[in-house]
Order: sequence, then C-alpha cells, then structure tokens
Amino acid sequence: MRLYILLITFLTSATLFAETLVTPSERVKDYLNARSTPSTLLPAIGKFNKGDTAPLVSDETPNWYKNKFKGQSAFVSKSWTVLKETSDGKYTIDVIDVGTGLSIFVKGPDFSMLYDAGSNDDKSKGEDNRVLAFLAEYNPDLTKINHVILSHPHTDHVELMPDIFRNYKVDEAWDSGAINDICGYRDFIEQISDNKVKYHTARHQAGNDIVSFKKEGRCYGKEKTRFDFPLKFAAQITTDKVIALGQNASMQFLYANGDKLHSYNDNSLVVSLTLGDKKVLIMGDAESGSRNGWLSNSSPETSSVEAQLIDCCSIDLAADILVVGHHGSFTSSRRDFLGVVDAEHFVVSSGPKTYGKNKVTLPDEDVITELEKRGVVYRTDIDDDACKLATNKVGNDADKKPGGCSNYRVEISNQGISVQSL
Repeated sequence: MRLYILLITFLTSATLFAETLVTPSERVKDYLNARSTPSTLLPAIGKFNKGDTAPLVSDETPNWYKNKFKGQSAFVSKSWTVLKETSDGKYTIDVIDVGTGLSIFVKGPDFSMLYDAGSNDDKSKGEDNRVLAFLAEYNPDLTKINHVILSHPHTDHVELMPDIFRNYKVDEAWDSGAINDICGYRDFIEQISDNKVKYHTARHQAGNDIVSFKKEGRCYGKEKTRFDFPLKFAAQITTDKVIALGQNASMQFLYANGDKLHSYNDNSLVVSLTLGDKKVLIMGDAESGSRNGWLSNSSPETSSVEAQLIDCCSIDLAADILVVGHHGSFTSSRRDFLGVVDAEHFVVSSGPKTYGKNKVTLPDEDVITELEKRGVVYRTDIDDDACKLATNKVGNDADKKPGGCSNYRVEISNQGISVQSL
C-alpha cells in the first residue's frame, strides 16, 4: 500500500460526530412543518420531509424539539417526531488520479457515492480501468455503490464509468439528462438499463422510460446502431431537496439542467455534500464565463452557472472543501464566486491533454495562484510525464499513460479535516 501522510490534520473545532438526531415518526406520510418558534401561529419556515434528520439542539420546550434545520434553529412537534442516536463515524473523499479527467469517491459509515469517472487520455477498460483499480486497492471490501453521479456527458467524466456497473451493484444513478451520443455515454446508459438501476435526471419526469440514441458508427470495435434503452426512471432531480445519504450525511443538487445548451459543461450537476459538520462542493465542469474574462473581471458572467448559483443559493455554496470547476480552467472559479464559497481546501483534477488552437493545458496557473492565496491546493497532475513510466502507481504500471500517481484521500472526522496522498 502506497500510503503516507502528505499533510497532517487541519484541526478545527472538535465537534463530535456522535449526536442525537430528530426525524419524522412513522405517523408522517410526507412531511411536517418546521417552525421558527414553538407555535403554530406563525407560518412554517420549511418542510421537514419523511426520512430527513436534523441535529437536536434542545428538548426542554414542552411539546417541541428545537433542532438545527438547514443551518438555522427550528422547532418541530414532539408528537410527530422521534429521536435517534448516531455513533461516531468518519467520511473519506478519494480523489482518483485518472489523468485528464475527474473521479471522486465518497464513503461514509453506511453509504458510498461516486461522482464521475472519466479520462481523455487513459480510457482503458476492464482490469486496466484506473478507477476500478483504485477502488479494488483502497476499498477492497466494497461490493455496492449507493449513488453514482455523472456530472455531464463528456468523455473525461464518463468514459470509465460503465465498468462500475459491471463490477458493483449500483442502487441509484444521477445524470443531468443531456444526451451526448458518444460511446462512453451510450455505454453508461446501456449499463443502467441492463442493471435496472433507479435513474434520476433533471430533464425527465418520473414515468418516462426511454432514452434514444440515433447515430450510427462504431464503438469499441463494434457497430453501433439506433437504439432505444428502457430505463427505470425515479424522482426528477430538483434543487430544492436535501437527499439523505446516510448517518449525518446528505447531498443537495444546487444546479441541475438537462436541456440542450451551448456546451455540455453547462449541464454539469453541481452537488453540495454535508458530511458530519463539514461541507463539500463539487462543481463538475460548471463555468463562470469566457477564458479571457478571468483576469479582467472578478465576477462571473451574468448567464453563467456560477452567476446563477450566486443568485439562487449563495448560503448553500459555503463549503470547507471545493472540488474546483473545469479542472482549474480560466472558464471557472471567478474570484467573487470563490469568495462566496469561502473554502480552505481545493481539489484540482487535471492532466496533460491540450485543448484548442493554443494548446492549453489545464489547470491555468493564475487560477492555482488564486486558490493558494485562499487555502491549500491538491493537484492530480503533479509529474504527469514521470507518471507515465512509473513502476509504482495505482493500476497499470509503466503503461505510458498519465494517471495513478497523485491520488488523495480527504478524511473528515471528529478531529477535523486531514489529507493523505495515496
């Protein structure tokens, strides 16, 4: 095991993960009201949905529990709720070096989640799949992944993902719904269909059951034809729901758009994770505007995803850890947006592939410099050239491809946040 401490624990307040939670009782069919005071005279401040949990603050008020509801104090009826105890736990966020691409694996005491699995330069399948190799080495007992999220249908985010369905039981898949008829995305949809996985998109309402591909050509040496894949659609992705992941852990989609847009990057599912008392924001390839605007303008362009996020949900953007948008490109991470997020730990997943006429390699160093002013940066592109021939990396050694050398594990526990290089 190539495990050593890169950066020892960043200590914050030692909040214990063991706590008492308030949750709706079995009497609740859908939701109950959360209120700002222990009274029904004032309007509700939100819906406490069945299955949700909130930390108990006090049980001293007759007939009411005081709890922490979406970051603010709230009261819920004791008659319609029950208390349950959590146990101490920790959460890990694995940043997998896939070369030019992104893959994030999150694990808690009672859940697991994979956000993206793709590469633009190491597209090996089966036992040579870099993500599979990582999961086998660092999570050898893993047999099921509860949630698989595809941010958007680009090769560097989806290409390695279909193998996940072939090797693990997946409970639910979350996809923007934007259809890109490339081999990796078609295979992704086919695996969801074959394995009858619960499928969520921002574009489809529950009840629809077909995703159609119309292009012909070849994929992985075989002919591809027009094909309709039957899918098991579940609830539509919306941005107003907090989705329970497990013990003291939840996720919320802050941006979800499955429409046909100018770029698939604009379809990126932006996810906020609550893990214990810490927040993680994962941006996919969500953007702030044109490359040439980053140095001259600190604000995101008006129609960009970052601008929309600031307008709709600036409070929910606050995070301790930011998985930086679009591999650290000038097209994302405007300074005003970073100020709202106010993170101290930054993950940048990138690789050696060049883009455009100017042969741009990400990340852009001015973006990295800005991030370093605000906190600590962890990059997967360190020594990519040397990594190609490394004889001690995750997955295929000396395969002449980047990836496998600069993996990180972020651990969240009652001691705070710590980061290790794997």
